[in-house]
Amino acid sequence: LWPCRRLHKRHHRHKTGMCDTLEKRLSADDKKLLNEITDMQGILSETIVAESYIQGFRDCAELIIDVMFGSSENLK
Repeated sequence: LWPCRRLHKRHHRHKTGMCDTLEKRLSADDKKLLNEITDMQGILSETIVAESYIQGFRDCAELIIDVMFGSSENLK
């Protein structure tokens, strides 16, 4: 395996173990709240990744336009 995959697997196992330990300590209501929090964190992470991708695409398009048409102050 690539080093990054080994690291990812190790972190995943550690996270799973931590979640299992925490789940044993929580009440049913606390587990529900924790699941809602982690779901929201996942949604926010997906949103941030999508926004970053879009901004990167825009930055690249702007750079291409600047190079092609010389409209950037940095190119003069």
